Amino acid sequence: MDREKSTQILGLAPGRRVVGFSVLDETGLKSFGVKSLRRYKDDSQKLLMANRLLCSIMNSIRPRAVVVLKPAPQKATNFNLQLVSFIKGLANSRYCPLYFLTIKQVKTIMPENTRLKNQRQLSQLLKSRYPELEYYLPDTTSRVVKDREKYYQPLFAAIGVSLSYLKLAKNEDNQNNTENQPTGL
Repeated sequence: MDREKSTQILGLAPGRRVVGFSVLDETGLKSFGVKSLRRYKDDSQKLLMANRLLCSIMNSIRPRAVVVLKPAPQKATNFNLQLVSFIKGLANSRYCPLYFLTIKQVKTIMPENTRLKNQRQLSQLLKSRYPELEYYLPDTTSRVVKDREKYYQPLFAAIGVSLSYLKLAKNEDNQNNTENQPTGL
């Protein structure tokens, strides 16, 4: 029996220590989380655990699209490249479109009126949109990024890439609709 694909978008922020993921659609944030890979010493174990996580998410939601945070050039390690390669294969095997956005693109697309300067500002913007994320941000506004904040950065990045994709798709739909409108005299 072939199930229909959902309208949900899967956002991923893969990393060597932590993998952040989010599931959302036009109505809002459905699911989110982080999977720590720190306790696994061997890269093959880390890849195996990340692969299991991604397979279980893909099988449970059958997303309309997968949007991945593209690793920065200095973070494009062999491990990250293998993980991204696995994500590509997983999306292809499920006939699911795959998109990549950089954190710079996310910070440009997300805000309505200004450009975000850093990931903390992105986190604050997302927290204002989704109050359930408040728990994952520190209470202090210290300039120093603490371990807890660093741990949850992939979570906010994954939500950011998903929302950025939805915003781009909505803008593209609006643009297509205005092009198809009959013009007056």
